[in-house]
Amino acid sequence: MENIDGLLYRKETAKALLERLASMPLDNVNPNEVISATFFAYLFDEDFNHAQAVFTGLKPADLVSRPGLAAAGILLLVVLAESATTSWDSTKLLCEATAYATELYVRDSNCSTFEHLHDSMVLFGSGAISLFIAELDKLSEAHSVELAPLLPALQECTNDRGRRALSLLRSAKGQVEEPFMRKLAELRGLDASHGKIV
Repeated sequence: MENIDGLLYRKETAKALLERLASMPLDNVNPNEVISATFFAYLFDEDFNHAQAVFTGLKPADLVSRPGLAAAGILLLVVLAESATTSWDSTKLLCEATAYATELYVRDSNCSTFEHLHDSMVLFGSGAISLFIAELDKLSEAHSVELAPLLPALQECTNDRGRRALSLLRSAKGQVEEPFMRKLAELRGLDASHGKIV
């Protein structure tokens, strides 16, 4: 299994890649490298909205061969969800991250990175569901809420597959959950004086 702690590129790596690309003839530039460099440049500058736009614009087929990039992007969505101002925004981002991790795992079930990310995202989705329901209750008090479009997301967090994945996570806590949570703690503890991931 690829170690969760090793999935995020370091700032120096992204910077070196950008500098190398800048010095290359245009015909020699690999488009995937440009995408990766752009994503990490935004990420390390904490321009999270642009980083999210670059990542969500990528096709899952492009990410299957780049598990480090895929994992960093999914972690970015989780960090954005953790800092979202409303539980509705948080849940939408968590569902988006879960969808990416699930699709990547389905496309390449032999890649343990995607498997563990998928299981981890189900855990986060399960944790968000109570907030999601509470938000719906508040909306229902003030407005007539059409629930039909929201039911698939609700069911995804509560179906048998979600419970099975949660059970698997609990049985492999030291291997999966703790490193994942540790990385999130590191991301949330960004150096305030520099505002960068180091």
